[in-house]
Amino acid sequence: WTRDSVGGGLHFKWHNVGGGFGTSCSTFQTMTTCVASIQEPGTGFVIYGCEGGPTITSWGADTTVCLSDSLVLTAGNGGLGSPIYNWNTGDSNQTLKIYESGFYNVSVTDPNTNCYSTSCVNVTVNINPTATSLNDDTICQGHTKTYNAFANCGGACIYVWDGDTGSVFYTTDSAGYRVLRIIDGDNGCSSLDSAWLEVESTDPPELTPGLEIDICEGDTEYLATVDAYATYSWSNGESTQGIFITDSGDYAVTVTTPNGCVSNDTASVNIRPAPEPSIATNVTGSWKTRLKADEGYQTYLWSNGDDESAITVGTSGTYTVTVTDEFGCEGIATIYANVIPSGILEHQSEELHIYPNPTSGNLTIEKNVRTLNESFIEIVDVSGRIVHQEKFSSSMMQLDIKAIPSGYYLLKVKDDEGVITSPILKN
Repeated sequence: WTRDSVGGGLHFKWHNVGGGFGTSCSTFQTMTTCVASIQEPGTGFVIYGCEGGPTITSWGADTTVCLSDSLVLTAGNGGLGSPIYNWNTGDSNQTLKIYESGFYNVSVTDPNTNCYSTSCVNVTVNINPTATSLNDDTICQGHTKTYNAFANCGGACIYVWDGDTGSVFYTTDSAGYRVLRIIDGDNGCSSLDSAWLEVESTDPPELTPGLEIDICEGDTEYLATVDAYATYSWSNGESTQGIFITDSGDYAVTVTTPNGCVSNDTASVNIRPAPEPSIATNVTGSWKTRLKADEGYQTYLWSNGDDESAITVGTSGTYTVTVTDEFGCEGIATIYANVIPSGILEHQSEELHIYPNPTSGNLTIEKNVRTLNESFIEIVDVSGRIVHQEKFSSSMMQLDIKAIPSGYYLLKVKDDEGVITSPILKN
């Protein structure tokens, strides 16, 4: 210590040769102590100055970190509410994030006394390894993907793929995330990267309406892929998503996705002929006509709205049935039904007497006295077709109809006065 000037009493002024008064303190607190080695032996002095700066935590020994560790140096506040921080980097916050190797120190100053404390540390920052970036990708089913992750390391690079140590190259054929960790064998610093690998299916494309197609004769079917693709190549030369077909045969298509994956499939087409139904007729006990279409079809629709295979009608006229087979093909049959009104039957039974009826082959016909004129006999089936004709010139006649098939018929007797009709049944 050196006295600045000669004063009287207790008012000598001293300063630290290093400039302690000038740089550390501006407001002095009185301290009483015994001062040794002074120029005035045996004299007591009052010395003004700082006892010490704020108490802060030391950072300890020098440290080594990886850049990715994000080292942050924190200066303590020494129990002060708002200390002043002064880093050798020029920063003035309580914390400092370290990106580079170097010597770092901070002073923490008490704003009330201007006393300060310092802390310092030497930091070595190792750079994390850098590698070729992994990118998301798509491969076709049955193909493989090889990754190349060459990296720069301070020492030997260690490559860890999906948890298993490997080499700079990694090959796979499965979908999912590929996770790569590269470790610098010299300093232990590492870097992490990942990529998604999609495996696109090369399963045959789905075709609509299916792979086995039945087309009714004369119809057209549209065959197409359910999903959209980048390109199409059909065996008939077309290059659209779908084609119109009218002929039987096999139709193959090869499709390509936007990622270049190729698949194919084939549909077989059969042309089915239209059904040719027929209608059988029969007269019921009430002299109505029963119309019956062939059995074995999937659906039936008659012109009168009925949807069974057989109908019974009480009115003469033309009847049509539309049938649908197992392939969805339609066929149509038409018939004329001749139905005898019941009132006419009752009236005409007084004009003629026919027996036996039903008959197995022979009929006896008797006319009353008012109908003895020369007549002609016609036997007509339910479709209106004449199956037998004969001259009738007496009041009684034997008629042989053994050659006529079994069924219901109308027997007509025609003369100058008109026509007499009577139903008969041949067994």
